[in-house]
Amino acid sequence: MSNISTLSEATTSYNYRLADVAFYPIGNQRVLAHVRDTDTTRILHVGLAEMLTQCQKFKTLDEHLHAFNQERQLGDTTLQTLRSNLQQFARDGYLVSQNDLRHLFQRSEKQFSPSPITSIGFPTCDRVEALQRGMISYLEHCIRFDRTPEFVVADDSRSSATRESYRQMLRSLKACYGMNITYAGLEEKSAFIKRLSNKGSIPEEVVSWACLGDKRYGVVTIGANRNALLLHTVGERTFSSDDDIICHVAASPEMEEGLAISSKGSPLAIRFYPDRESALSSVQFSEQDILALHEQWLGQDPKEGGARYAGDSQISTEKADPACLQKLATQSGKVILTVNGSVGDCGWSAEDELFFLTLRGKNFERITSSEQAYRSALTSREVVQVVSQTTITEQAKPFFGMCIGLDNRELLPPFPPVGRGEDAIFGEMLTLCFLNTYTVHLPWTLVHSPLQVRSYTPSPILHTGFPGWILACIGLFEPKFVSSPADRLYKLGQFVEEIGCLPKASFTEFAHQLLWEGRGVFVARLEERLSGDQENLPAFWRRDVEKFFKKMHQSALLPIEQLFQVNPDLIQHASVQFGQLLKWWPQIVEAARQLRAEGFRLAQPI
Repeated sequence: MSNISTLSEATTSYNYRLADVAFYPIGNQRVLAHVRDTDTTRILHVGLAEMLTQCQKFKTLDEHLHAFNQERQLGDTTLQTLRSNLQQFARDGYLVSQNDLRHLFQRSEKQFSPSPITSIGFPTCDRVEALQRGMISYLEHCIRFDRTPEFVVADDSRSSATRESYRQMLRSLKACYGMNITYAGLEEKSAFIKRLSNKGSIPEEVVSWACLGDKRYGVVTIGANRNALLLHTVGERTFSSDDDIICHVAASPEMEEGLAISSKGSPLAIRFYPDRESALSSVQFSEQDILALHEQWLGQDPKEGGARYAGDSQISTEKADPACLQKLATQSGKVILTVNGSVGDCGWSAEDELFFLTLRGKNFERITSSEQAYRSALTSREVVQVVSQTTITEQAKPFFGMCIGLDNRELLPPFPPVGRGEDAIFGEMLTLCFLNTYTVHLPWTLVHSPLQVRSYTPSPILHTGFPGWILACIGLFEPKFVSSPADRLYKLGQFVEEIGCLPKASFTEFAHQLLWEGRGVFVARLEERLSGDQENLPAFWRRDVEKFFKKMHQSALLPIEQLFQVNPDLIQHASVQFGQLLKWWPQIVEAARQLRAEGFRLAQPI
């Protein structure tokens, strides 16, 4: 192997990686290389383009050259030329230095002063006892940290007797703790829907579907509850918690200092435990103000928030692609969503979701460390799911929305009013329609403790519910040159509505094709994993993947009526309703903002 001498002092002191560069083949072994930041464009030989593209991690230019030369054994003259090329690439912006990234997070002269989270919202339904237990934990938590937020309950219970039980329970909490508590059940929502419809000249059925959902679908309407909370808290920074969350704060079991920037999938680390006691004992509880942990990021430009980590080795960018770093460096942004983790029940509905989780790094290693650990994970729902260090992501997908902070001072997307997975769809729309917004995942957990013992409910076939269907449809949407969030929501709504309005035969054909394509992508990932790493894949995992393939085969030829969890006619109707909601949502939010200024709000004081 040829000896590579040291590069000039101007470049060897820094680590570099590929910047945000687009490559376009133009024939005759040449590639057009365009730096999006500086608009620099050069024509390169494919060999130089290959050397550039392999610079995916921060290394010195010497190290990049060594890596490129390992399998090529190039001569000294060629290496000298490549050395000069790398130096020029660094000067022209094709490579970005780690030092530049540290400068990106320097503190500005204008210090960020976090505005307080002024409300805590609880979506609930038919779980008076669970909500009482959860709210008490939050009330006592706020008292310990001298906080007085508004506690907002959005309830979609059908029974008037149950709704009255909620009101009585909340009255007792107000009398005991003296906090401001408001409640929105069917009566409160219905009154507000009429007022808002009149205020904004918006079809009442659209507002009603947003805030009440539709019980005909036979699924939960938690998304409608979340929309009610968004409309009640418009103009605020707010925190939302599921009703069966207990506000006991614990750090991640693998807490790390520093800040990570990620643009590659979910940053969550998931650890499985045989029972609740084991899960709880794996984390260390501490007296931390959960709202303050969210406030230090919520509504802030991520560059300003990251300034405190600007020292050496405090910022990890290994999972951030060049486009993400480029956007952070050149454009102002805002943290719209903050998410903490959970310990306790996982919150998933089907064991098949474990296959998604086992495709990734450490999560796969943990779950397949032994067959006993793997079988335990398939039967026990007890997990710790949390990031190991504070992590900025440019995408709000996927995330588990049991405990979230939201900057609701400006427009946010609505939640789908029916079905589970409403948080995943919200995250998908936030990523797609709201440019230059970020999510921060916090390395802190709260306890997810449902009153009833839950278990997985395996099915012999693979079903798709309305949330899964909407996610698949959103995945086809391309906003192209539409920049405004309101315009993007409108175009997305138009797109989804048109799908719902297809003739029945055309809709059936389209639905089959879309579901087959989505499942095909997932199967291809599994098969790639099976064929590429045979020696390190446990036999018990491979056997279960084969069983999963058989279930996939049994489901593939089923009529569309059996592939959907509900009647396809209802799926079409819900698609039309959701499309209309997206189109009207900015006007709905603005009308709620105007009503609030006039003193009218959705939830009413207890």
